[in-house]
Amino acid sequence: MLHAYGMGGTIRTVVNQANAMAQAGHDVEIVSVVRRRNKPQFAISRDVRLSVLVDQRQGRQPDSLARRAWRRIGRRTRAGARLPARARRGTTVALLRLEGA
Repeated sequence: MLHAYGMGGTIRTVVNQANAMAQAGHDVEIVSVVRRRNKPQFAISRDVRLSVLVDQRQGRQPDSLARRAWRRIGRRTRAGARLPARARRGTTVALLRLEGA
């Protein structure tokens, strides 16, 4: 999931599902792409592993000149592209990994 330390319906649902599955004896891990807070907003069971890919608690690093140029070029090429309505809404994807299920 993008931000397991945030607050929202998708995050609450994933945490509740992970807690329930861990209580049922499954090996559960939540992978958060970013971390911007010291502790999660929702209670996560001790039986659920929480992994983070990018820790941003000290703030974001500014983009390099090359990265800013790449983003600007990408924005211009994507501006004319027509995306399906579902893609424009900003869908959040959450994955639960089960081992031994």
